[in-house]
Amino acid sequence: MICASFYNHIVRLGMLSALISGAAIAETPPSPTHAWFRATPLQTSYQQLAEGHPTQAWHELIHTLSTTPVAEAFWQPIKEAILSQTQCGQALPSTSPNDLAIAVTFIHKFNQTFQGYQVRLSAENLTQPLAVRLTSAQGATVLEAELAPADYAEVESRDLLSPYAAGVYWLTLGEQRMALLISAPSNTPWIEQSSATDLTIRFPATPSGCASSLARWQFFDQNFTLLHSQTINRDQPPAPPTAPSQARWRSLSITQSEYQGTIRVEQMQRLTIPID
Repeated sequence: MICASFYNHIVRLGMLSALISGAAIAETPPSPTHAWFRATPLQTSYQQLAEGHPTQAWHELIHTLSTTPVAEAFWQPIKEAILSQTQCGQALPSTSPNDLAIAVTFIHKFNQTFQGYQVRLSAENLTQPLAVRLTSAQGATVLEAELAPADYAEVESRDLLSPYAAGVYWLTLGEQRMALLISAPSNTPWIEQSSATDLTIRFPATPSGCASSLARWQFFDQNFTLLHSQTINRDQPPAPPTAPSQARWRSLSITQSEYQGTIRVEQMQRLTIPID
C-alpha cells in the first residue's frame, strides 16, 4: 500500500493527478499485481518510493534520467520525497573519498547591471592533492582542476550567461565518479533591491527534513579578498553591518542546501554591490 507520507507529499505539491494519471487506484487494497502507476520512465522510481525504499528509488531515478529525457516538473516531486525520507539526502549512499567534506554550489549572481551563473566546488581538510571534475547534464565540462592539500580549497567555473540546466551531473573526485541530480535555479528572486539601501529577502521554502536556508553578508576589498562574513538573523531586516575600512564591495547571499550522500549541494542567489 502506498505510504501515507508519500501520498500526502504528492497531494501537497498539487501533482497527484499528473503523477498517477491513468493509474488504477481502488477504494480497497489492490492485489500484488495491481499497477499503481502507469507505464512511464518514472514508474519504477515511484513504485520503489511507494514501497518505502527511497534509496532504491534514488538509484532508479538517476538511472532513468541518465538515459531518458524527462522534464524536471515530473521528477522534482520524486527528488523532494526521497530527500524528505533520507534526512535531506544524508542517508543516500553516494560518498566522497575518505568522507571528505565536499560542497558543490550552483550560484545565480547579479548586481545593478549584470547577472550570470557560476558553479563552485569546495573541499575541506585535504591531506593530499585531489583531481576534481564536474560534467553537466549535456556532457560539457563545467569545471576541472587539481586541488592542493589545504584546510580549505575551492575552484569556480567560468561565468555562465544562461542558467545551468537541470538534470544528472557527474562529479569525479580522484578515481571516484558519482551522479548528482541538480534542480534548475529558482525562477523566484530571493533578494530584491529597490534602491541602493532598500533590500528585501524572500527566503525559499525549506524542503521537508532539510535545514532552513541561510542568509549572509560578506565584505571584500578591491581584489575581492574576503574581509568579513556575518550571518543574517531571519527575523531581522537585512540591513548590512558596518563595513571594514578596506571594504570596497559587499555581498548579500541566500543559500539553500541539501545532501546527496556526503556531498552537500547548494543553490545560491547572491547580490553584490559597491560600497561608496
